[in-house]
Amino acid sequence: MVKKKTKNPPIMSHEFVIQNHADILAVILMIVFGGLLLPATKEFCKRFIEFQYGFTPETSETVRNTFGKSSTQYARGWLDVLAIFFQTIILIIFQAVIHDYFLEKYSKRFHLSKTTHSRFNESAHLLIWFVCSGIYAINIIINHNLLADLSSIWTSYPETLMPWEVKAFMIVQISYWLHSYPELYFHKVRKDEMFYRIRYYSLHLAFVTCAYVLCMWKLAVLLISLHHVTEAIFHLSRLAHFSDRKQLFNFSYNSWSAIFTFTRIVTIGASGYVYFVGLATSQSQGIDFDSCIFNTASIRLVSFLAVGMLQVWLMASFCCMLVRRRTEEEKVRNLQIAALRNKNKKNTQGGSSKKLKSQ
Repeated sequence: MVKKKTKNPPIMSHEFVIQNHADILAVILMIVFGGLLLPATKEFCKRFIEFQYGFTPETSETVRNTFGKSSTQYARGWLDVLAIFFQTIILIIFQAVIHDYFLEKYSKRFHLSKTTHSRFNESAHLLIWFVCSGIYAINIIINHNLLADLSSIWTSYPETLMPWEVKAFMIVQISYWLHSYPELYFHKVRKDEMFYRIRYYSLHLAFVTCAYVLCMWKLAVLLISLHHVTEAIFHLSRLAHFSDRKQLFNFSYNSWSAIFTFTRIVTIGASGYVYFVGLATSQSQGIDFDSCIFNTASIRLVSFLAVGMLQVWLMASFCCMLVRRRTEEEKVRNLQIAALRNKNKKNTQGGSSKKLKSQ
C-alpha cells in the first residue's frame, strides 16, 4: 500500500515555525554573512561577528606574547548585544541539529513516556553544555593562572578589560541562557515544566549577566567552572536513571551528592572573602559608571546576600530531595518485605493443607 502523504503545515503557522525554526534562523545567518560582501553593510555586519571594544596596548598593531597569543584586550559596551544576538541564533541551530540527528534517534531506544522523554532531552542538552563550558572555564583558569594569584580578583578590580577567550566565554554564557527561552516554544515543553525551567534559566542568566556588567569575570570564571562540573555530574546521573543504568546512576549520584555540598560551601566562602575582605581593602571604592567601579558596602552586601541566599536555597532543596528519596526507598523496601511475608504465608498454608490431605 502507498503511504498517505502528510500535509505540510501552513506557512508561518506555529507548527511551521517549530518544524523549520533552525532553517529560518540559518537564513538570518546567511543574510549577515552575505552583508560582509557589500561595502555598504560590511561594517554593520562585522559587529555581529567580531567582538567590539578591542584595545591593543603598546602599538596599534596586534602584539604577540611569548605564547603566541594575541595581547588584545576587550572592554564591554552596548554593541555586545549584537554579538549576543548572533551567538544566540547559532546556539539555537546547534541545539536543533543535536536534537534532531542524535538525541531523538537515541532516546527512542528506551521507550520513555512523554514527560520522561522531555526530561531526558533536557538533561542531555544540559550535560553537553555543562561539559563544554566546564572544560573551557578550566582552560581559562590554567592559561591565566587564576588559582596561583587569587588576590588579583580584588587587586585588579575593576576588570574593565579581558582577553578574547574570556569575553567569548562570557558572551556565550549569556547567549546560552537566552537561547533557552525560545527553546521552550520550539520543543513544546509542557506547562507543568515551564516554571521550573524558566526559574533555572533565569537564575543562571541573572548571575552571569551581573558578573559581566559589574566587571567580576575572574570570580565568575572560577565559580562557574566548579558549578558546571557539579551540574554535569547531576545531569549524567539523571540520564543514567532514565536509561536504567543502575551502576552508573549510583556512582554519578553519590559523586554529585558529595561535590554538590562542597560547591555550595566553596561558593559562599569565596564570595564572602572576596566581598568583605578583598574588595573592602581595594583602592577602587565608590560608584563610577565610566570606570566600571561598583564597590560600596551596600553593593557588596547585596551581592553576597544574593549569592549566599541562592546557595542556602539550593542546599535546602538538596536536603529535601534526599529526605524524599530515602522515604521513597523505605516505602519500596516495606512493600517488598510485605510481599515476601505474604508469599511465605501462602507457601506455609499450602504446605500444611497438602499434609492434611495426605493424612
